[in-house]
Amino acid sequence: MIDWLLAQGHATSRLRIQIAGELGTLITDTWMPESRTLIEAKGDATRNDIRMAVAQLLDYRRHITPAPLRSTVVVPIAPTRDLHDFVRSAGLSLAVFDSRGLTYLVE
Repeated sequence: MIDWLLAQGHATSRLRIQIAGELGTLITDTWMPESRTLIEAKGDATRNDIRMAVAQLLDYRRHITPAPLRSTVVVPIAPTRDLHDFVRSAGLSLAVFDSRGLTYLVE
């Protein structure tokens, strides 16, 4: 997906988030600084994958200043309607990345 985003003219990076009082560092999947878009990509669209991505995005974005304008769960196939609703209820976007590129299902 990174190569595709770069080919589309989007700058991408990964953010390293150091949390006070913790030894480890959180590392995001993809950050697009120009649009302030945070992306968490998963290899499948199972409930567990979607739930993990939602939790990660909610955790990461609390520590990013200024806050992301869009936080997006990206999966390789469309998940069930209930998972669409779950992502929407969390205030996040949902997209599928496949051979056609990135297609938003929930914006």
